[in-house]
Amino acid sequence: MFWGATGQAIVLNELLHSNGFTLSCLFDKSNQIESPVDGVPIFHTEPELFDFLKYYDVHYFSVAIGGNGGHHRMAIHEKLTAKGLFPATVFHPKSNIATDAIINEGSQILINATVCSRVKIGKQVIINSSASIDHESIINDGVHIGPGSVLSGCVEVGKCTFIGSGTVVLPRIKIGKNSVIGAASTVTKNIPDGVVAYGTPCKIMGKTNQKT
Repeated sequence: MFWGATGQAIVLNELLHSNGFTLSCLFDKSNQIESPVDGVPIFHTEPELFDFLKYYDVHYFSVAIGGNGGHHRMAIHEKLTAKGLFPATVFHPKSNIATDAIINEGSQILINATVCSRVKIGKQVIINSSASIDHESIINDGVHIGPGSVLSGCVEVGKCTFIGSGTVVLPRIKIGKNSVIGAASTVTKNIPDGVVAYGTPCKIMGKTNQKT
């Protein structure tokens, strides 16, 4: 099942069959959203969803919420695992993943993304299309790396941080948790927790409203 039924669900649906899964249903709290997958039901309340799951052979879930939604992905992860479901970890067949990379449960590696040697990726991480994570980097739980971003070697990104499309992060940089890095930035210095930063070079422009 997918929790979320907009753009990220459409992207994830492409990956299911190559990862050995079949989509059974979707959930989205907005009752204005229709199922983006023909023939697959969508539910808009949790009682409806969990009643369906009781009677159908559904074992796995993906959280189809992208952008700056790391906290939401992690909260949904905890809710659904408590219900006995298992987080699906999915890889696009055209992604490039080193054999010694560690990728934890619920993470999503999209088309043409590259994950290099000894990279560690936490739970519910999204590595978006054509992003590149170089050797020995650490990407913590709930992070989203935007399309086309390049993280050089030994970079660390804190929990639930969002890195916008086309960003370049220089080697050995540490970016804190709950932060937002704007698109097309060049990160040349460490970034603390809970800030909004962007530009070339990347500069702190404000604070996020997320808890740190």
